[in-house]
Amino acid sequence: MSVVSARPGIRIPAWTLQLTVCVALASGLAACSGEGNASQLPTAAAEVRTIERVESVRGRFGHGALGGIESASEGVVTRLVAAPGDTVDAGDPLLELSGRMIVAWGGDRPFWRELAVGSSGDDVLMLEELLVDMGLLSSPDDDFDAETETAVTAFQSQLGFAQPDGVLRLGDLAFGVWPARVGSVPVRVGDVVGESERLVEFTEPTMSIQVDLTPSQRLTIRQGDRVRATVTATRDVFTGEVVSVATEANVDEAGSETYRATIGLDSEVPSEVDGAAAQVSIVVESAVEVVAVLVSALTVDAEGIDVVFVSSADASDPVERRVEVGLSEGNWVEVRSGVTAGDVVVVAPRTLAPDGG
Repeated sequence: MSVVSARPGIRIPAWTLQLTVCVALASGLAACSGEGNASQLPTAAAEVRTIERVESVRGRFGHGALGGIESASEGVVTRLVAAPGDTVDAGDPLLELSGRMIVAWGGDRPFWRELAVGSSGDDVLMLEELLVDMGLLSSPDDDFDAETETAVTAFQSQLGFAQPDGVLRLGDLAFGVWPARVGSVPVRVGDVVGESERLVEFTEPTMSIQVDLTPSQRLTIRQGDRVRATVTATRDVFTGEVVSVATEANVDEAGSETYRATIGLDSEVPSEVDGAAAQVSIVVESAVEVVAVLVSALTVDAEGIDVVFVSSADASDPVERRVEVGLSEGNWVEVRSGVTAGDVVVVAPRTLAPDGG
């Protein structure tokens, strides 16, 4: 008995149909012979289904890292405000270093020098625009004058500076992208810190799933691919989509390359899922609401073309039809032409070899 591949990934016996024979299925139908047995052939209707090709990977729920803030100068940690798990937005205080509060800043660029009465420039304009937004200054310009000093003093008082002085010092405003979630605070009150020492670590405010892809998976999986993720421990299912795929590889000690992908989730995830392992199915190709038949209904004709045998309503001989097949998933294969939904096709069409064959 020869075996022919009707399409990549599907191996189908190259049997032909003899209408005077009905064939046993795995479910236990007995083989029989004789005339008029067309109605006894095993059949199944073509259905409208969604067929998907999926890549399966392991991942973990968590909050993606965003980086952190560092001290601009030496000092002593005198107060902690933000705690792990808090969501911080622009204008929120983070912690106090030597009596000066460090505040989240969401401008176009960071402040790079001390600003006081007599200063001028684009950075002064940027500061005054912040003060206008807070209702502390009537209109902005690029000159730091007495009115600006009064507004900065009020700003510092609102945020809890121990000694408001009307001067913006380097490090008072922490530049970043907000909102952000506080991942960790690696310092404690009383710690003496040096310049450029990490004070707060931030993560994405919403939970995501991180997965590591093989080089071949990276070439297949794209941003926007839909995802189903199952929490390994609880079997809870969440949906989402691929939001990013790294272009640079992580290489382990053995030299194996992986590429980190991040999956955004459609709905809020309970906090207890943070850190949980997940089984992740990424849909890399799909055929939505298409006509499909059982793979076992496919065979090939003498020219190697995919065919099915369609049973007629009046129990006459099944009719051979050439078909164009598409995506397959499990026991089902998409049929792009040759069959319509509701057509009844013969399952596992084949014949016994003729005597002496």
